[in-house]
Amino acid sequence: KKNDTVLKKMGKKYMRQHEVNKAEAMYKVPDMFRLEGKLGLVKVQMINTGNKRIFRVPSLRITKREDISKELYRKQTCLDIGLLCESAWVDFNAKYIKTDQLSTGPAYLIDFVRKWENPKTFRTWIDKKTLRILRIEKKDPTGKIEAIFVFPEAKNIGGVVWAPTRVELRAPNGEIAGITQLINMKVNSGLSDKLFQ
Repeated sequence: KKNDTVLKKMGKKYMRQHEVNKAEAMYKVPDMFRLEGKLGLVKVQMINTGNKRIFRVPSLRITKREDISKELYRKQTCLDIGLLCESAWVDFNAKYIKTDQLSTGPAYLIDFVRKWENPKTFRTWIDKKTLRILRIEKKDPTGKIEAIFVFPEAKNIGGVVWAPTRVELRAPNGEIAGITQLINMKVNSGLSDKLFQ
């Protein structure tokens, strides 16, 4: 589900991300991410592995590979998909702000600032009891909010990590721009490295 009017105001990057509204997601520590879904009638795969990004349309035999080692700010991280994992503490400088009281209960408010050039801030609300990410405000280097991600639904995977099953993308003013359902989310569950090539 998406709102093209709101997405257009947010920019091409967010419009592209919400062309797929239902996707299977996989994440493997430290920084391997795969999203597979349908763009119209065509199956597409988006893969991030370290400093490489791959976009693939298997049925059309299209594969586009990018080396982003000189543009690390484009690197996909676990925070981009609402996961709190080890790389959040490695790729970001974390600063505890306060404990906030939300309608769901107390939450830690932590700013994660990317260590690389063009340092964006992920202002993150983390449920105090479960350590599940509830909300992220993504800010540009000047501190202006680019986008808000709300994670109202999640499931615990293997008793280790909470993974979102529903992601709401909101404009800085709070308007819903798009909703993505993540189905069959897998994290480190015996995933072969071949899935990320």
